[in-house]
Formats: sequence, C-alpha cells, structure tokens
Amino acid sequence: MAKTVSRVLRATAAHVPGNGVQLARTFLAISTLITLVGTPDSSLFRLVLGAEDAIACNGALIVGAYCAIPVRWIATAVGVLIALWVISGWFPRYSAIPQAWFAFSFDAAVAIGEGGDQVNHNLSLILAVIALFDSRRNAWSTSEPISENYRVRGAVSRGIMLFALVLAQLQVAFIYFHSGIGKATVSEWSEGSAVYYIVNGQFGVPRYLDFLGAWVAHPVISVVLTWSVICLEILLALAVILPDRIRRCLVLAGVAFHLGIIVFMGLWSFGFAMFACLVIVGLRTSPAFESIWPGPLTTRADDDSEETEARRQTSTRA
Repeated sequence: MAKTVSRVLRATAAHVPGNGVQLARTFLAISTLITLVGTPDSSLFRLVLGAEDAIACNGALIVGAYCAIPVRWIATAVGVLIALWVISGWFPRYSAIPQAWFAFSFDAAVAIGEGGDQVNHNLSLILAVIALFDSRRNAWSTSEPISENYRVRGAVSRGIMLFALVLAQLQVAFIYFHSGIGKATVSEWSEGSAVYYIVNGQFGVPRYLDFLGAWVAHPVISVVLTWSVICLEILLALAVILPDRIRRCLVLAGVAFHLGIIVFMGLWSFGFAMFACLVIVGLRTSPAFESIWPGPLTTRADDDSEETEARRQTSTRA
C-alpha cells in the first residue's frame, strides 16, 4: 500500500511540480465542500435538534458569510462556489481572500465545530498570503509553477511569501505536536487501549471491518498501534527539520493514518484538511515551494528510449 500511495504522490508531483500550495488549498476547499454538501443545516447550526440557531452575529462575526448574507442557503451556495473556484485553480490571487473569508465564516458560525474546521480556517488564511502574490492565470500551471513565480519576485515579496510558508509549517507542527502530547496525557491512550475502542465500534466503524476487532483486542497489538499514533504525530511535528527521505516516509505514514481515520471514524472533511497539512509538510523552504518528492515517474522503457537517443546523438556528433 505504501508503494501505491508513494506512486500516486509522485505522479501528482510530476503533474503539478512546484504547485504544492495550490494542492493544499484544493484539499482545504474539498474539505469545505464535503461539509457543505453532505451535512444538513439543522446539524451544522443548531446545538441540539429542534433548538434555535446558534449563529451569534456580533463583533467580527458580523462580516462572516452567515451574518452578512441574510439567507442561509445563499451563504452556503456562495461557499460551494468559492470552493469550486479554488479547486479549478483559476486566478488564485483573487480566490485567496474569498476562501479565507468563508473558512473563517463557517468556523465561526457552526454550532459544534470539529478540528478540521479550525485547521481549514487557519491554513486558508495563511495560504491566502502566498496566493495573493500568485499572478498566474491558473494555479495548476506546469509551465510556470509557483516556485518559479516566487523566484522572479522582488526581495520583499519573496520574504512575505517565505514567511507565510514557514508560518504554515509551524501551524502544522503545532497541530501534530499538540495532538500527540495531548493523547499521551489521556488514560485510554497512555495505557494503550484507545485504538481497541476505536476499532471496536466506538465511532461507527463499518460492519465489514468487524473482523479487525478481535485482532486489535490482543494487548500487545493494541498498545503498539496506540503508541504508534502518538509517536507518528510527534514525528510529523518535527518532519520539516528532518532529511527529505525521512520526511517522505513520515508523509506516507501520515496519509495512511488519515485514511484510517476516514475509514474508521468517518471524518472525511477532517481527513482532507489534514491532507492539506501533509502537503505543507512536503514543501521545502530552500529552494522555496519545491516539493520533497522526486520528479516525474519514468518507466524502464522511457529510460531505455532516452538512453538510446543519447547514444544516437553522441554517435552523430562523432
């Protein structure tokens, strides 16, 4: 599975070289889209079923989408359109503020927020700073990736963009470090039984995965898996200062970890928000905005043809 995930990530990197910021913004937009399209308003904006709406339009919240726009379904439709705009990649400079604005609006308005909403809010705001300097027509451009766009900027612009990237990586590091250390202080995690409870249906695990319950019930397996999660999160917090090879392994482990959360806990929007975090972990600060993943995938046939062409050119020169 790790090899498959690695190939997908490398293929993605080959398709959008240097455009990791757009990939992260896309994952955040998908996270928002999943929540807006897949969850009824009655579950989003009310503390309990039948209660009054819990949206409080005061202070800075009056500029939020759900306060500035009087009709709620129109505000939601605006959020959907913004998410689709971000995913398309068109005119990233102009979609930056709308994405950050709606992420703030939703996080402030939702009755019972989850971690993914807060991650989305914070990262959308930080990445908006980078996107504001992205003057390209489409952020998925492979002819002029954002890494190249960064290099041709003036010193002040480059400094602001790099600062925003470092700030985003610090935010991700704090998220993982806080989560890992926080788990270690909870009895179910510290004693090694948390994964057992999760797999055995405490979070609505699909019935076709019931067979895993007996396997995870083994004390050694439960303890190892539980503490592996804690260790992985702490290592992901440190990933940006580790060598690329180790960082790639940690990102792959993080992808598998968050896929597991999606499968076992059903947290789709949270999962995509955290995929955005992993993309940020996989960006270099020097050279800025370059990916830690290798270049385009090549098959043995491609390599053979390139070698043959090189020999042919050599013999022609001779």
